[in-house]
Amino acid sequence: MYVFIDDSGDPGFKFNKGSSRYFVIACCVFETAEAAELTSEQFRTLLRGFRWGDKAEFKFSKTRRKIHERLLTDLLGLPFRVHAVLVDKLAIETHGENLRHKDFYLSAIARVVGALDSHDADLAISIDGRGEREYRRGARVLFSRVVAERDGKRIRKLRFVDSRSSPLVQLADLYAGAVRRSAQPEYWYYEKLLEAYRSRGRLEIERIP
Repeated sequence: MYVFIDDSGDPGFKFNKGSSRYFVIACCVFETAEAAELTSEQFRTLLRGFRWGDKAEFKFSKTRRKIHERLLTDLLGLPFRVHAVLVDKLAIETHGENLRHKDFYLSAIARVVGALDSHDADLAISIDGRGEREYRRGARVLFSRVVAERDGKRIRKLRFVDSRSSPLVQLADLYAGAVRRSAQPEYWYYEKLLEAYRSRGRLEIERIP
């Protein structure tokens, strides 16, 4: 099983200084390498239709709604599913939770990976690796521990990649951004777009709290 992870929002709690209320970790999950390659190529093809160069990085936050809608619609039939954790940080703070930003971020990622139903398959995980060395070391330890505690799954490979060169990490960015927008009433149309994935069993969102 191949898993590609990205996030939307930020793990900060300084709401008066611009921290986002919602934070999302999303992963795109592929049963086979062939399914991942097929989706990667189709994603690139769709982006080329918007005059996107192969070396240009897709970022949800820097892209128009029209492109989001087209991508979410046209990618629906491809062989992958999406798992996401949607965190309402304002509600967490209201309950008096004491969380350090780094630990919060890593725990959210580990939570969504640990929830994957991989049957007896090993996991090959790719995640944006532009963070600091301490973060990468902590992620390896946390992922291995959390996944090992669930149904005997194990991480066969954990890669920290540059998202600029990984279309499937960019794909995860698309779904992370759409899930975060869907939590905000003014962006109701993202909820409608994602409902098509839910109805096909292609999207699961865990809400915290």
